Amino acid sequence: MNQTREAPYIIRNDRVRDITSILVYFLILVGICAILVFEKPNLFFLTIILFVSAFILGIIYIQFKRLLQNNIVFIVSEKGITDLTDRTHVINLAWTEVAQIQMDANNSSLEIGIIGSQSINDHRKLFDNAKANLMKNGNRIFYNILIDGFQYRRKNFFRIWKKITQYASAANPNVQIINYHDPLDKKEKK
Repeated sequence: MNQTREAPYIIRNDRVRDITSILVYFLILVGICAILVFEKPNLFFLTIILFVSAFILGIIYIQFKRLLQNNIVFIVSEKGITDLTDRTHVINLAWTEVAQIQMDANNSSLEIGIIGSQSINDHRKLFDNAKANLMKNGNRIFYNILIDGFQYRRKNFFRIWKKITQYASAANPNVQIINYHDPLDKKEKK
């Protein structure tokens, strides 16, 4: 039998969200500059305005750099999920190692949490004190991969959710998938 393998689902930073953030910060910076042009602030307020302007310029620089790099943040495949948010510590988590996938609300948006664990044998270079901690946890390393909905537009975020749950449930029927239900949603089924 010839099985067709689905290509991995690549998750990158949301370019539209990044561009929107840059534009909003730029408009705030223009507003701050307008204060400098049309008002004559005293030295104390001038110092605060310059400090805030430098801070906003730094944020614009970081966002613009992230926009140009267009890095892959997560890779979702039939085998599992790879977290590339921190390039110095890449996490490869197979679906068989995932215990729970949950969509939940945080302060400002929805987020996807993927909770899993791996045995210590999968990691060759652990410090002695980390190994001692792992022994207390039953010789397991626990992971919580978070995908913040604030970083993605709603449509993209739900597409990510759909792909993750699709791959996970196909590879590991024992994974617990918890969808978010808004308690304030008035569209209750009667």
